[in-house]
Amino acid sequence: MKYKLKDLAVIKRGASPRPINEYVSEKGYPWLKISDFSLNDKFVYKTKEFIIEAGLKKTRYVKSGTLIVTNSATPGIPIFLMKDMCLHDGFLYFESISPKIDKEYLYYFILNNRSKLIKLGNGSVFVNLKKEILENYEIELPSIDVQHKIARYLSAIDEKI
Repeated sequence: MKYKLKDLAVIKRGASPRPINEYVSEKGYPWLKISDFSLNDKFVYKTKEFIIEAGLKKTRYVKSGTLIVTNSATPGIPIFLMKDMCLHDGFLYFESISPKIDKEYLYYFILNNRSKLIKLGNGSVFVNLKKEILENYEIELPSIDVQHKIARYLSAIDEKI
């Protein structure tokens, strides 16, 4: 059955407190930026910069285990948070994921469809992957059991690589 991603999860955008120099610190809440991981990473564990508590109201503090996707500069890279982190506005993230879709299957789906998603983006210097593009992107879902098997198989291959 075909679904739009917005029918399977709530998709939100990260946020950066402004003016940023008033909120960045050497200690505090981890603040994830695209430079904190590489294209081949599946998980992110740490950040180089932090946000002070006063900046929490102006960013998105997201829980460990959340699937996120880059939306600018190098768009369409999915990655899992392995620690609670604040998200820069260069990210989209998934909340309230439906039991109809395996989160790891969704990760591989986005990774596999990255080039198609990028073509849907816009921008003259950098391509941006808007929230609405990801929300309206269609996915055909096999049964949840098949999704689990596919995700486990691909994950096992990733571990060997």
